[in-house]
Amino acid sequence: MNAVIKELKFLCPGPNTKLRAEELWSMTIDERNEMRRKGSFDCYQLDYPVSTAFNGSMISMEFRAMYPNAQDFDERLSSLQSKVLTRYYDLLGHIKNDFMRTLCIIRQKSPSRGAKRARDADPTKENALKGIIEWIKPEVPFPSKHDSPILYIKGNLFEVGSSAAIIWKQSTIMLNPEMEHCFRILCESFVVFNAVCQPTDKQFYTFVSYVLLGIGHLTTTGERLMQSIE
Repeated sequence: MNAVIKELKFLCPGPNTKLRAEELWSMTIDERNEMRRKGSFDCYQLDYPVSTAFNGSMISMEFRAMYPNAQDFDERLSSLQSKVLTRYYDLLGHIKNDFMRTLCIIRQKSPSRGAKRARDADPTKENALKGIIEWIKPEVPFPSKHDSPILYIKGNLFEVGSSAAIIWKQSTIMLNPEMEHCFRILCESFVVFNAVCQPTDKQFYTFVSYVLLGIGHLTTTGERLMQSIE
């Protein structure tokens, strides 16, 4: 096992090493369980380059190993998006991307303590997903660190960008800028990293984790939102 761990640690991520990385990754989950228990998974990511490579696939592998009975994200998303957009057809119409609009409506309908918007703010210009997904200009480098996992997209607000990355602690997970995929990896990362979201985002993540991944429990706020769209 020491040899397996050492090989994984020094494996150089690339198209020809992905299959081997997956094999080694599945064999070494006990070590990562210990890192999760200690709350030091961020140190593991810095020591093992494969953990942040391959478009987030290592995170998805880990999540499925931890929750083999988790719901199918894409299937649940299709149902949820249809219900939300039908029920709240009059909200946030300026957001043209249906997926982003769905997330923004959920965020609006899942307020957490301290999440208040200034009265004079322009809803067409502000980021309703601030703290969860941030858009930055293509020429601006990704931030070097962030206390809780956050998805950054290079491009225009609420649009598919040129590149994307999840930033957590001092780790950067580069992703293909496909919004649904990026958001799924973001949600899974909280579980895999044993990370805690910002208090203002707790209701949002509790809802999407339960509805899209099938883990956790709904709060009273989440139950009200589910009742409104059923």
